[in-house]
Amino acid sequence: MGGPLTLGALTYLRAFAVRGFLPRPPAWLFGHTADALWAYAVGAFVTLLWREGPERPRRAWTLAAYATVVLAEVGQRFGWLPGTFDPIDLIVTSAAFGFAVLVTSSSSPFLSRRRTA
Repeated sequence: MGGPLTLGALTYLRAFAVRGFLPRPPAWLFGHTADALWAYAVGAFVTLLWREGPERPRRAWTLAAYATVVLAEVGQRFGWLPGTFDPIDLIVTSAAFGFAVLVTSSSSPFLSRRRTA
């Protein structure tokens, strides 16, 4: 399993902790994890989708995706979307999105590019 997928699966351990099977993890971990994983998924999806595409559309779609991530949190601040605005969520989602773009971009050393002959 990959890193983000593993983190997503680990969030289910919270259910076991609530039932007393495991020690309870810190609240901050689960308060921001879902937002970070969502932002990472959006960033990775757009970056991988446009990885080999022309630069201008790739940058435009990446910027549009990032704006969506930011507006999802800012929209809570102004009551446009349900939820509670938290500036830490804004920082965490921005960092997760940026990390996803870094890790999944065509120049990333983290992804090996397989070439077929």
